[in-house]
Amino acid sequence: MEDQKPQTSQDDVKNEVIEHSHETEDKPPNLPPSLPQQRYRVPVTNFVRLKPILPRPPIPMRRHDPYIRLPPYSSVERYNEEVAMRFLFGNGLPVSAIDDEHFLTFLHYLNSTKPPPEAKNMINRTSTEHRPDIKYVRSNGPLCVTIEAIRKNDEVFLSISSHFYNVQGERQNRVHFEKVILADYEGKVVADRIRKVVDANKCQNFGVSYILSPNTRMLKLVTDSMPFKNKFICFFSYLTNMAREAILLPDFSVGLKSLRTFVEALHKHQEVYTKFRQIQMELNINVDLPPLDCESDWLSTLHFLSKCTQLNEIFASIHENWCMPRYLDATEENAMSNLYDLLLMFCHVAAQLCVPESSVSQVYHSMSLLNNAIGNCGIRKAREALLRTFTKYYTSISNGKVGDFYAIAALLDPRYGYSSMIFNEEDWINVENKLLKKLENEKKQSSDVQKEISRYKRLTVTPPSFDEGNTHLTWWNDRRDELPILYQQWVEYSTVPAVSVDGKVFFSKGGKLAHLFATLDEELHLKALFLAQSSQKFIGRGSHSMAVQKQTADIQNLFKRMEQVEEEEEQSMVTDAFQGPETEMKQEIPDDSEGMQENSEMQQDIKEEEPDDYTA
Repeated sequence: MEDQKPQTSQDDVKNEVIEHSHETEDKPPNLPPSLPQQRYRVPVTNFVRLKPILPRPPIPMRRHDPYIRLPPYSSVERYNEEVAMRFLFGNGLPVSAIDDEHFLTFLHYLNSTKPPPEAKNMINRTSTEHRPDIKYVRSNGPLCVTIEAIRKNDEVFLSISSHFYNVQGERQNRVHFEKVILADYEGKVVADRIRKVVDANKCQNFGVSYILSPNTRMLKLVTDSMPFKNKFICFFSYLTNMAREAILLPDFSVGLKSLRTFVEALHKHQEVYTKFRQIQMELNINVDLPPLDCESDWLSTLHFLSKCTQLNEIFASIHENWCMPRYLDATEENAMSNLYDLLLMFCHVAAQLCVPESSVSQVYHSMSLLNNAIGNCGIRKAREALLRTFTKYYTSISNGKVGDFYAIAALLDPRYGYSSMIFNEEDWINVENKLLKKLENEKKQSSDVQKEISRYKRLTVTPPSFDEGNTHLTWWNDRRDELPILYQQWVEYSTVPAVSVDGKVFFSKGGKLAHLFATLDEELHLKALFLAQSSQKFIGRGSHSMAVQKQTADIQNLFKRMEQVEEEEEQSMVTDAFQGPETEMKQEIPDDSEGMQENSEMQQDIKEEEPDDYTA
């Protein structure tokens, strides 16, 4: 009996074909996604929906409003517009950047069903922005404010930073922007803007404890218009003055002038530059010819020397008969070697102070580093002149209330407390007595304070090791219950940064926000400042030193240095110049504005925009 074969009907064949076609359709296509169509306002009714839209039944006794075209924005659309505005203004971009073709393509690939915010709606929303609140709680510790002013024509842009601790023991660094007309730029107006920054809603009754600024006259006028505990000058101003005076010393300025003249001539002579490039290729040195430095910016001088020291061998091989000026002799080359090493230490100190964790506890440690760098200078006359300059500024820093504040802050910092590099043992005992006297005035039990100081001293006899995960801030948070009195004092003294906020980064020529506010409608300036400040991090003055430090990290000093043969007679001058702070002297911030009107003084001392600003 023959086996019966299963019979397939035509319907079964059709079903197999259909199933096979479905399998091929489920595979992803090998084509790129379609490009976005021309942008226009897409009504909500044109979006793809899963369910069909059924017509609504007519509502009795209700007239149809012919002006309603689109439903109101949802909360998601409002949030997207706010985030987009903060992103654009925070990076110095105008609102019209939202219509950029490539940016729209990027948004389309992220989500092709949602239209991007419109520039017109974003501008309308900008006008409704309010001044944000810093959410400062007075019971957590004091409040410190730093301020710097940048003048742009008849406008003054104020960069203000506020520093305080929250409940979790973390220091908050907030950046704020304000704008003042030059005619209204005076102490009362600036003090009023600071009050608005601190208390936007005017619902609290607290003030600023500490004020810090690089502008001495503005600092005086602002503090005359509002109460405060103490005022400070930005430490980067001291660094800048010391570095500039070092560069102007005859032992350094003569060689630096010869080096600038040589590099300038090499830029001008095309034939000599061609020979320079040939020698450079033969020696396999891939370093470009440096541009001339700005004489008023010591960081640009350091950058200039870092390039010249790598090209020193090539410069020395270029003959004078090539219509070139004389290159450095042995004495001048030795001076450039010592100046380069000295400015490297200044740059290292500045890079440590401009970070968000900056604190006045670093001041004395920074001065000790500079003192050691001056002692290593190999030119006797220059070393003596540098010691006199160092003594002048160290005396200004260490005396009076400000010096006591710096000393107690260094004592309470576990990185520098009881360090022999800063003070000797007798000077540290003197600092302890100042802290005890201050706590006695606050009606603290002297026995409890002495016990905590003894316990703290045992913990810092061997300096703790710190890294990115374990910092001096986390060290104090872990011991806030063990040392409650000293922890409160640490919060009090570590709130103040060593340097003020760097306003030139934002509003000077080439600054982050300079182009935006030069092209933005003036009516939107104030509201745009509120949006731009929300995405800014604290950047201290001297932030360019971080970029210069990275560029010079692996560069070896190739300037030939002469051996030091003279006796070290001035070692006693080094130790005498670096002594502990006095106890009874009182220091006021120097002011040279006597006999002049306050408004004119302030306008003259505003940080002007320099055309030759150095950008690393």
